[in-house]
Amino acid sequence: MDADSNGSLESHIMEAQNQYTDILDRDLNLKHYTCTKYQQPGTFMWKSEEGKFVIPLDNDICHAIMKTWHDLPTAGHPRRDEMIRRVTCKYHWPGARH
Repeated sequence: MDADSNGSLESHIMEAQNQYTDILDRDLNLKHYTCTKYQQPGTFMWKSEEGKFVIPLDNDICHAIMKTWHDLPTAGHPRRDEMIRRVTCKYHWPGARH
């Protein structure tokens, strides 16, 4: 998976979002997050009001995002705080430590 390719990481995120549709709906409403659920042909996509992908609590997706952003050629070897900053600039990750 590549963060900058033609949506490969994003398509995996959308698959996970759709796998956890009921949980995302419940959790986002309970925690009063301002997110939008977009319907696309045959699928849904959640984005925050800032346009960030909402990340479901799915270990495979979480690991894929961290690995992708850590392994980017332009990433160097970021420390924990820099990785969190980079990831949270693009993704809305309810429940993640900031």
